[in-house]
Amino acid sequence: MLMEIYRSGGDNTYCFGPVVVDGVEKYVIATRSYDEKGRDKWDIKLLDYGEFANRLEHSRRFQNFVDCH
Repeated sequence: MLMEIYRSGGDNTYCFGPVVVDGVEKYVIATRSYDEKGRDKWDIKLLDYGEFANRLEHSRRFQNFVDCH
């Protein structure tokens, strides 16, 4: 399930999960950027729920701050 998408400069970040990896639930943060030739470049991080929730909360607070100013 896709949970949240946010943009930072030229990067798009997609957060989704849960996915099961070796019997353990993980959450994914996938950041899409571009290389010097304009091709897609992906950075994938698998996180446990606690770290994932913390990152989402920080991004929400930051976005709320940006939206208010």
